[in-house]
Amino acid sequence: MAAPSNGSGILVEEFEESFQACLNVLTKQEASPCVEKEEVKVEVERFIDHARQMEAFFLQKRFLLSAMKPELLVKEDNNELKCELQRKDELLRRHYDKVSQWHSLLADLQGHTVYNKCQQQQQQQTSQAPLQQAASPMQQPCTVQQSVQTQQMAAAAAAQQAALQQQALQQQQIQNSLAQGMFLAGGRGGYVGAALQGPLAYLEKTATNIGLGDGRR
Repeated sequence: MAAPSNGSGILVEEFEESFQACLNVLTKQEASPCVEKEEVKVEVERFIDHARQMEAFFLQKRFLLSAMKPELLVKEDNNELKCELQRKDELLRRHYDKVSQWHSLLADLQGHTVYNKCQQQQQQQTSQAPLQQAASPMQQPCTVQQSVQTQQMAAAAAAQQAALQQQALQQQQIQNSLAQGMFLAGGRGGYVGAALQGPLAYLEKTATNIGLGDGRR
């Protein structure tokens, strides 16, 4: 393993040299398989060692920086967050662009469907118009016949009502004539209240009066 160096420049140079040595071993043409394998192993271990030294150096410097100037770390974190927010904003903008495109496509599709529906309705109306015109003359005789039937029914109802009224008048006249006859008969027999008691009472009273008249004779 290589000895650790104090300067960052020396570490970088050693790291570059070890990396170049690894490439030279891998691209070498004249070498035996056994020697090449051992040489590659040595150079790779050297490269890994220098990489670890560089990592330790930068971690040490970062630790010292965080202890001496913590505001620099906060500033660095803020810059990282700003970059992340910019990246997210760009991603959202792309999504919004896609959403607007999809909205426009859907609006176009809906417009086409509405237009097709309007065309279908117009075609249906134009196809149904001759049928309605042909059906209207057939409906007129039906309406005339219905009006005639309603007039006949109204006339029959009026005639029936007139017959009922006439029958009621006749019954009332008969009752009045009977009442007058009973009143007159009651006046002759001396019993005025017979007209108020019905025909049977009148007959009974008349028979009684006749019997009384015969007894007096």
